[in-house]
Amino acid sequence: AHNAQQAIDLLEKGEHVDLVFSDVQMPGMDGFELQRWIRQHRPRMKVLLASGVENVKAASGHMGPPRWLVFKPYRMADLEERIRNLLRA
Repeated sequence: AHNAQQAIDLLEKGEHVDLVFSDVQMPGMDGFELQRWIRQHRPRMKVLLASGVENVKAASGHMGPPRWLVFKPYRMADLEERIRNLLRA
């Protein structure tokens, strides 16, 4: 999907999706709003958000980043491991 609304449209059509990987900053609906929609409408679906925004990094620095958030820049191997771990959980 090219944006959050397209992702929601696919999910509402019943597309089989195991995990949604999205940026936090997007035009229109941001990644946090998309994540809230998914948690409300597809509570078992896994979500992984990516952010390079410094205030998001700082806010998560107090307790460490949550499992559903990865910071840019990230290595592809680290991203693959995070996705595998989320899908196993």
